[in-house]
Amino acid sequence: MVMTKLLSIATAAISLSVPGCHAFVAPGSVRATDIRLGVKLEGWEIEGALKPTNNFVLVKVVDIEDETEGGILLTGSAKIKKSEGTVISVGPGKTHQESGLLFPMPVVEGEGVVYGKYDGTELDYDGSKHTLIRDDDVLVKYSGDKLTLESADVVSDNVLVKVDASEEETSSGLVIAATAKKGSK
Repeated sequence: MVMTKLLSIATAAISLSVPGCHAFVAPGSVRATDIRLGVKLEGWEIEGALKPTNNFVLVKVVDIEDETEGGILLTGSAKIKKSEGTVISVGPGKTHQESGLLFPMPVVEGEGVVYGKYDGTELDYDGSKHTLIRDDDVLVKYSGDKLTLESADVVSDNVLVKVDASEEETSSGLVIAATAKKGSK
């Protein structure tokens, strides 16, 4: 039931970039005209490359961090699941209701993006985790491997705000709470 719902969501938001191809091929079926690329979507072998429709963006999710910067190993539910990744493919854009013109997509393939924690639909594509999100879900885009203040660029009408940190850290990266400091009451 859940798998059927997930596949229907995925097929509603994704089309193939190869014209005339069928999106899903039953495992074991062989046709003389088939070109197999060896790509799987949720366990189904597909032909062609995934190309989102409308204003959807296919993002390859960054690996889960299992160690902090200070060297502490994280296990189980303590692992940090990030809501960022690299854009793999983008749709053509959202269509204006009255004029029919396409709104340009705010991101391009290869850029890094940060999106909301609960945004999108998770997919298993080509053996790795991907998320299908809308262009409105992108909070920040960046170029390069890591998100830094210099490489960050806000999208749409979002605003990037600097928050002053009042905590202190030890040399190993542990945060000291304000109540644990000497002299605080």
